[in-house]
Amino acid sequence: MNVYAAAIILASFLCGSILGRILIEMSSRKHIRRIASVTLAIEAVMLAALAQVRPGFTISPFWGLAVLAAAMAIQTATLTGIGPLTVHTTFVTGMINKLAQLISHIMFRGYDLLHSKARSAKAHRDQRRDRQQALFLSAVWLFYVGGAAIGTWTFSSLGMRALFIAVGLLLISLATDQFSALSIREEKEQSAESALSE
Repeated sequence: MNVYAAAIILASFLCGSILGRILIEMSSRKHIRRIASVTLAIEAVMLAALAQVRPGFTISPFWGLAVLAAAMAIQTATLTGIGPLTVHTTFVTGMINKLAQLISHIMFRGYDLLHSKARSAKAHRDQRRDRQQALFLSAVWLFYVGGAAIGTWTFSSLGMRALFIAVGLLLISLATDQFSALSIREEKEQSAESALSE
């Protein structure tokens, strides 16, 4: 892959991320809930279009990667948190860093609790919360690894049609968004920023 191809893929990710953020900003200003249904539907259409590409059809590999990068950027802009945790759905380094922070907190709080005569209920609650969050992030990371393994296996047997599995999962997410807004944290943050700017 040359510099030109890498630049196009990076620019595609940036454009997808900007599109996702614009849609979330517009929805917060118009008080539209369930914006994840729109952004994830766009992602599903992009993946379904790529999955339709037949082996004989000549498409430059980096253009396919550019479409995938834009689709993943839209997802990243849409889903950034689960409860109080920041969760990145398209890259693992941020998750590893957060897990490392939590493990460090657990170690130091554990040390403080062992060597402190005044063991407050708050310190115990904080320690329990950090452990739960570390377990949750570890589980998310295992899902990343499992998804990568399944993706590799299905791609080797199905080719680009393996993307239909991702489209199916996105359709489940769209249905979930109808009952519980997936990007509610993003929409609240944008609403708060809009209120401050007025």
